[in-house]
Amino acid sequence: MEISQRIDQLIDKINTFKNGENSLKYANEIEGELIELFLDDDEVMEEATAFALYRPGGGDHLVNEMQMKPICEKLVSLLVDRLN
Repeated sequence: MEISQRIDQLIDKINTFKNGENSLKYANEIEGELIELFLDDDEVMEEATAFALYRPGGGDHLVNEMQMKPICEKLVSLLVDRLN
């Protein structure tokens, strides 16, 4: 699969997560794919960190669903930029 197809699929997955599929498993998958594709991209990796800290409902030093929405939006924007 081409890198552009993988990024497109990742964007779809992030949007699905943002729109309510907030499972921990989904967050872990997104984080893993971001690391695999963008390990050397500091800007993307900064946003990817939130997926490691995500827990439904949040908690001390954790990120909740509402906090993830703007992070997902920024990340999608960054990935779209990487496609162009």
